[in-house]
Amino acid sequence: MPKFEPKEISNWEHNNSLVAKRIMDVGSDADINLDYDERIDNQPVYVGYGARGLADGTDGWLIYQLTYDLSNRVTRVEKAIGVWNNRGSYF
Repeated sequence: MPKFEPKEISNWEHNNSLVAKRIMDVGSDADINLDYDERIDNQPVYVGYGARGLADGTDGWLIYQLTYDLSNRVTRVEKAIGVWNNRGSYF
């Protein structure tokens, strides 16, 4: 098995062309939260993914904000990582 120098390992593990704050497996073991009102123009829909059992007031939720127009087309998608209870303050 080849030996790698520490600098080589660091460069191999951390690709500078990729930016990621957190890696989370969103599979069958994830909680999913939804927050939406009746379809109103530019009214956002929130979708949150968190580890099973993660409290809504705990940091670690992957939160999507989807904004629709009157014809039900998505006009904007934004993402944040944070507390589900504070979802409106991230965007």
